[in-house]
Amino acid sequence: MLEFIEGEVIESEENFAIIFASGFGIKINTPYKISLGKSRLYTYLSFKDETFKIFGFKTKNERDLFIKLININGIGVKHAFSILANLSVDEIINSIENQDVSLLTSVPGIGKKTAHRIVLELKGKINFENETLINDVLEALKELGFEKSKALPVVREVIKNTSDIQDIIKYSLQKLTEKS
Repeated sequence: MLEFIEGEVIESEENFAIIFASGFGIKINTPYKISLGKSRLYTYLSFKDETFKIFGFKTKNERDLFIKLININGIGVKHAFSILANLSVDEIINSIENQDVSLLTSVPGIGKKTAHRIVLELKGKINFENETLINDVLEALKELGFEKSKALPVVREVIKNTSDIQDIIKYSLQKLTEKS
């Protein structure tokens, strides 16, 4: 419905930002302070108690993870914001997939019970690919003469094993030259 809002961040505090877009000053709830200046925030619109709130995130993956977290019984916006403010998306996913509740419990407000519930509910259900990273790798491979349509499946396969861009390019090149 409201995928993102792009405009000038004119005010930012720890839990909200005001973004000026198309003549409107829009208050967006955020888990962290947003830098002033031009920005794009990926949004989630919530209707509750006859009011609506807009939640904004720097990336689609953060937004999608937020939605997954708040859909867990007992996890509200406050807990989800705390998790996203203290851990990266990759750290959260790794913690869930490796059943490492200690990392989750290091977040203020998240106890063992809550951390176990998060792991139980989300293990195996989060499959985010870093689209920016994929696009950067595809651009590099394109510069080296490879077609996007042939490189994309290889990159998606390689990215499952590493998040280092140099390794992804190196292993993708190996696999693409093997196929030639």
